[in-house]
Formats: sequence, C-alpha cells, structure tokens
Amino acid sequence: MAEACVQDPPTQQLIQSVRTNPNSLPHYNWAHDKLYYKHRLFVPATATWRDKILAEFHSTPTAGHSGYLRTYKRIMRNFRWPGLKADVKRFVAACDTCQRNKYESIRPPGLLQPLPIPETIRQDIAMDFVEGLPSSHEKNCILVVVDRLSKYGHFVALKHPYTAAQGAQLFIKEIFRLHGLPRTIVSDRDPTFLSQFWTAFFQSQGTKLCHSSAYHPQSNGQTEGINPLAGPHSSHGLNGAVYGKPPPTIQSYIPGTFPVNAVDTTLQDRDTILRQLRLNLQVAQ
Repeated sequence: MAEACVQDPPTQQLIQSVRTNPNSLPHYNWAHDKLYYKHRLFVPATATWRDKILAEFHSTPTAGHSGYLRTYKRIMRNFRWPGLKADVKRFVAACDTCQRNKYESIRPPGLLQPLPIPETIRQDIAMDFVEGLPSSHEKNCILVVVDRLSKYGHFVALKHPYTAAQGAQLFIKEIFRLHGLPRTIVSDRDPTFLSQFWTAFFQSQGTKLCHSSAYHPQSNGQTEGINPLAGPHSSHGLNGAVYGKPPPTIQSYIPGTFPVNAVDTTLQDRDTILRQLRLNLQVAQ
C-alpha cells in the first residue's frame, strides 16, 4: 500500500499537503509513514488495491457475498477512500454470483390466506386468460375456467383482442350452458375482469366476483397452476345446449332412502368423493 501511495501523483500531493500543514485537509492525517483517511488506511485510486479489497470483503468464501451494507462496514474497519460507499454499491450490484443466486430479501407482506373450500362442485370457480400463444385456427388466447372443488377445467379458445362483452358471451356459451351460473368467480385483475360490463353483468346474476391481490397470482392458484398445461389447440370442444337454463340441482343423498341398491351405492359413492375432495383440500392448505 505504501508503494502504491508513492507511485500515485495525486496521493503524493495529499501526503505533501498533510505533512506541511496537518490542518489543511481535515479528514487526512500522516502517521507511521502511512496516509490515513478518516482514521483508516487510505487506498489510492490508481492502485489495483481497491478492486482487490472489494473482492476480498465481498466475493471470498469468508465474506460470503454479503449485501452492500455488510460489505461496506467490513471494509470501513480497516480501509477508507473517497467514494467508498458508491464503489461498494456498484461492485455488489455487478456481482454475477449475487445476481444468479440471491433471493428477494424484503420483508414479506404477511401470510397468504387460503380460499374457503367449496361445499359442492360447479358453484365456485376460478378464471384466467392465457395470452401470447401461437395462432391456431385464428385463435391465440385461451379462457381457462376451473372448478375449485373438483379441479375440472375447461379450456376455451378465443381471439385477441376481445372485449368484456365477448368474454361474457363466450362464458355463457361454453360454461353456463353446461353448469349454470356459479356462486363465486375468483380471477386476477385482468382489465376484462375489472371492466364495468363484466362486473355489472355477473352482479346482476347474483355471482360474487373475487379478485386476487395485485402481484400475488398465487391467490388464484387454481388457474395459475393449470395454465402451463394449456397448448395452442386447447379447447374442450363440447357442442349443443339450451341457453339460459341451469342444470338440475343434485341434492345431498341420505343413505338407504332409495330402494334400488345400485342407485343407493352410486349416490353414496358420489357423496364420499365430495367429502374426500374437501378433506384433501384442507390437508393441502
């Protein structure tokens, strides 16, 4: 370090000024044939020592690729130079290892609350749009509709751009005709789902719209998890139905109330499956 100070002309000027008049540069002092800055060993700008020190206190196994503040404080215990803080920030921000492996360290906003488990199928659904797909038969988007209890999914192809009215009409044609209107719809904050038409339409039908929190797509995990499975040609392809007429309601079955043994067994199995579905969802949550 002493040799670097000797070879650096600006540092030699600092040393000369401090030795001639110690009060001329308040943050510098000369002692034991070394130049100090703010009571720490001064490192010249032209020397390779600055980069070596930054690497030693950040990138070595003992340093452990700590963040900017810890690296800065470690260096300050022994070395100082003007602009040290900015140099540490640039070095840490440019560290390839940190960029590849560091996770987001900000405090989490809090625990995510799981959605309530539906009581029956086809009453509570989740929806999402998959966009940016290759065109197939002039369609480049998919409307994903998932029953939150059974996890049964419908994949309906459509063409982008689309309006909220077109989305609602497609929902009636492909989903409502099969299962009727749901009690609740969980979706993200896509402009279609937030539009005035979409909101007014479903509220007029008694359907409650639930939107996932911004930047938390896991709230709508039903469709977010299924979306990667949807390819360019995905569509359920069902044909024909009566519009505006909901399907018949399936009542809960009391075992032993039907005289035909096969029917009794089938209905008991159905209710057993529904109970197991709810239990599995509780375990997963």
